[in-house]
Amino acid sequence: MYVAAVYIGYVRIAFALISFYFMPTNHVIATSAYIFSSLLDAVDGYAARFLNQGILSPVALKWVVF
Repeated sequence: MYVAAVYIGYVRIAFALISFYFMPTNHVIATSAYIFSSLLDAVDGYAARFLNQGILSPVALKWVVF
């Protein structure tokens, strides 16, 4: 089973946390990490569709995100 989309998601979350860490001190690093995290979100979605991966219920995703 391919889990590339899952690993991309982990890296995306790591870059989001790096962005939040640097927000008060270095806006350039924070912005760069946030943009890269957003781009990885698009790559994650493409990889999941390409590898035919998904979640059991889209409703569960709403609870995780919000």
